[in-house]
This record gives sequence, structure tokens and C-alpha cells, in this order.
Amino acid sequence: MKNLDSNIDLSNIGACILIYADTDSGKTVSALTCEEPILFINTESKDPRLTHQQFDHKKKIRYIVPEGFNDFMDSMNEWITQYEAGKFPFKTLFLDGLTFAQSGFRKELEDSRYNLRLESDKDTKFGKGLIAQMALEQLDWGPLGSMMNRLMFLFNRFSHLGIVCIATAIAVHDTPKWGGGLRTAPGLIGKDFPKFLHGYFDFIGYIIEPFKYDEEKRPVFPKVSFHCQDEFGYMARSNINAVTEKGPAPLDFGKIMKVVRGA
Repeated sequence: MKNLDSNIDLSNIGACILIYADTDSGKTVSALTCEEPILFINTESKDPRLTHQQFDHKKKIRYIVPEGFNDFMDSMNEWITQYEAGKFPFKTLFLDGLTFAQSGFRKELEDSRYNLRLESDKDTKFGKGLIAQMALEQLDWGPLGSMMNRLMFLFNRFSHLGIVCIATAIAVHDTPKWGGGLRTAPGLIGKDFPKFLHGYFDFIGYIIEPFKYDEEKRPVFPKVSFHCQDEFGYMARSNINAVTEKGPAPLDFGKIMKVVRGA
């Protein structure tokens, strides 16, 4: 059993942060506000370097693209080994983003299910159609949620090592059938996984004002909120009152961590 020291050195503490919003809101560009060196984990088809190169940032960023769930897990376990050996140089992990990572995991499950159907139905030639190829069975939603939980368990572990761990997700907006107003939350699926989000993240923030340029063509970074009083509003959370008390503020992870660390 692991013992946790009751005396916390806030000056070196890490954090696990989830930021979500609609597309083109400034999630990817916000990585430029992080403490460097940054390990940028890209799961989306678009190239984040095209977004970042528009700014003369001079940040030390290493970009990587995981090739499937197993590669994801193997890489993170290897990074933990590197950290324990004093050979992990990064101050920030930036995972962009969870919604696309989950989509990739779902594709892996679909391919696996399709291959099983072909193997078990060779005589009837079942499974040649797109519907058969893409359909997941009810049992598959459990593994999808488990894959996401395993990923987040390792990702969160780095925050306990003093590393700032940031993940992004796309927002979904829904009006519940049982009534009430519009609700906004990260676009994540999988049996049980969405219920566990609060257990992985110290902060969950929703971008309430997207990235834009002002009248002088100067970039204005997005504004994020980590607290929502409206029960029919957006999902948000903050483990530290000082962050909540700041109210909606520019999405600058360097400044956010200064508040977290009491600087």
C-alpha cells in the first residue's frame, strides 16, 4: 500500500487538467502556454505543428503520434520507467485529444469484432457489408470504457510525479429527455467511463470564450471556466478554491499552475 505524505510541497506539485470545448476554440494552441519542455501527444488527424507555427513561440515541444492503444500504454509505461531513472525531461504532458483517442480505440474494437465474425462465419460469408463491419456488440462497450480508464489511470499517475498533465476533449451539448436546460460535457463514451472523469482530473474546464484575433490582429487566447453554478450548464470542477475564486480567466496554463502552486 502506498503512503502519501500529509505535507505537500506545492511549489513542485503536478496537476491533471481536462479542457473541453467546441472545435476551433483554441484547445490546441493553448499548449503554447505550458511549462516546457512539452511532450505533445497528438491523436487527431490534423497536424498541430501547423497551428503552433503561426506563433513565434520558441517553445521546446516534442510531437508524437501513438499508433493504437497498446502503443499508447507501452509508451506511458516506458516514460514512467524513464522518470524513475531520472531520464524523463518533460515538465508537461499535453494529450490532444481524448475524443479522438477514444474514436481510434473504437475503430480497433470494430476491426477486432469484424475479424472474429469473419473467422466464425466463413461458410455464410457473414460480415462483408459495412454495417456488419462497423457494428459493435453490447459487450464491446465495456472494453472501450476499460481502455479509456486504463489510459487515464496512467496519464493521471504522471501528475503525482510533479508533471502537469493536460488533456483536451470536444464538447457535446444535449437537452435531457427528462427535462431541464441544455447541458454541456466532454464528448466521451464507453460504459461507466464518463462517470469516472472527476476521479482522474483535478480540474475540468470549459472554454466559454474561444480563441480569436482582436481588431489589431493580435491573438486573444480563449477564456476558461472551472466552476459552474447552473445545474443545467456545463461540467466543471476545481480541487483548489483559489482557482475557482479567480472566476473565468484566460486559458494560460503557466498562470493557472502559479495559482495552484501558490506562487
